[in-house]
Amino acid sequence: MAIVNEDGSFSGKLGDFRFYKLNGKDVVATKGGPKPDDIKKKASFAITRAHHAEFGIVCKVSNAIFISHRLFRPFRHTYAHQFFRSYLFRMFSFDTSSPHGQRSLLFSKAGQHFEPMQLTALRYPEYVSLPLVCSHTADDTLTFSIPAAANANIYFKFPQGCQQVSWSLYVQGVQDIIYNPDQKGYNIPENSVLPLTPVAQFDFYRRLEISDLQCSIPAQKGFHYLVYAVATYTSRTRPHMDPIHTASCIRVIACG
Repeated sequence: MAIVNEDGSFSGKLGDFRFYKLNGKDVVATKGGPKPDDIKKKASFAITRAHHAEFGIVCKVSNAIFISHRLFRPFRHTYAHQFFRSYLFRMFSFDTSSPHGQRSLLFSKAGQHFEPMQLTALRYPEYVSLPLVCSHTADDTLTFSIPAAANANIYFKFPQGCQQVSWSLYVQGVQDIIYNPDQKGYNIPENSVLPLTPVAQFDFYRRLEISDLQCSIPAQKGFHYLVYAVATYTSRTRPHMDPIHTASCIRVIACG
């Protein structure tokens, strides 16, 4: 709604027109920005449509993944979800055969792409150097092993006042998200993102020896697995000290 000023000029909006003062002069202009129908149909907005399509699928997939991360919420970084979306955007580079706006999210090619995608304010590689060995066996089992060490200080950097660390491993199955040219959109099968699943938890103590460790979990056909690691440091001598968390998505296991 436009307002008539004391001098007879207008200010505000009236229909498709906008009235305002610019450098002391009265100015009238049409509403700025493209119309929604132009963005949908005009060739000049093809890049915008392509970006919107890829941004939309990234948001859907990241939301589906993060919705099951309830166990991480108490210590997750405020911007962890944004960081994850940025990693997903960069995954489009793995699809070298599709045009912009139709590129697929290929978790099967992600490998070390997410390493180290931070879930916490504390950077995981600065506190944990555990050489985790991952494998996918012929019977669709994910197997993880940790080699022995003379003491825990080799693999873990203990914050001041902490003498023990609880190291937890999680996996989450995700299918490749493929663009469907017939439907002119992305094909997101039902249950294409599995819930976050705990695999194992090990407790280590400062200056104490670590023995060879191994754990495994069944894998579902057609899924590739995001691997998350969480290290929680605590104090044995100061039980009221708040735990210190560091967590990351450390890799993707591609399953054929």
